[in-house]
Amino acid sequence: MLTIAKKDKYSILLIILVLFGIYHPSLISDYLYTDDYLYFFPKINDVRYENYLTSDISKIWSYSINIGRPFLHYFILIGNKTITKISDANILRAFALAGLAAYSVLTYVWIRKNNQSTLYPLSVVILVVSTPSSVLSISWITMNLGIYSILLATISIFLVEKWINTKNWFVLVTALIILTLALNGYAVYGMMYWFFVLIKISMLR
Repeated sequence: MLTIAKKDKYSILLIILVLFGIYHPSLISDYLYTDDYLYFFPKINDVRYENYLTSDISKIWSYSINIGRPFLHYFILIGNKTITKISDANILRAFALAGLAAYSVLTYVWIRKNNQSTLYPLSVVILVVSTPSSVLSISWITMNLGIYSILLATISIFLVEKWINTKNWFVLVTALIILTLALNGYAVYGMMYWFFVLIKISMLR
């Protein structure tokens, strides 16, 4: 385990400040992307909108399966009930930003554990969280699922490392379940698991 030194605490604080600076505008503006509106308005089972995707639950499930994102079904159900006005979308964005912050800290810790430098993991994390795809994953509500997938994939790699060190099979099974959840949320983001594996391999002496 990495002991969090004072300079690491400062780095993590800087990461949080960067996240706040980048994403604060996204949390104080009222807006929805086209897909968001079609997912969350009109409401499920509202007979006035029978030709929309959200007109019934079975359509949402079939759609989610067809695009390879089964958990999108449940995410749409949550958003459909939670978002009653456009400004409510910022609640879901806030949760997604918390997930991105957790992912950022874990990424810093992982790279720091496998590299003696402080600047390198800090630079990587800030670069990743400031990319257009990351910004879009917070702003675009239906892309929030990618944030949770990437976080779950990150947690799974820590558990796999723990299993390697302890040979506790319960830890390994838990890691595999979490990774499966990540892949069923947004598979592309869930593949971040292998990014962490490559980091580990590249730092082997």
